[in-house]
Amino acid sequence: MQSYFGYYEEEQYAIFQDMKYMNMLRECSWGLLHSGLAKKQVNNSLDYYKHAKHLIERLQQGFNQF
Repeated sequence: MQSYFGYYEEEQYAIFQDMKYMNMLRECSWGLLHSGLAKKQVNNSLDYYKHAKHLIERLQQGFNQF
């Protein structure tokens, strides 16, 4: 963060980590929603359920990144 903003603050870093966590939750929710919707689509190249499951596992391990 210092190289981007020119300084480093612990509070700013914590906010950034919270934003990453919320983004992962959003991606997980989106994946689960599309997992249910995409069952009728035959030509879908992305496994939404697998993507959501991967994100949940990462969050459970404490990783706030994709």
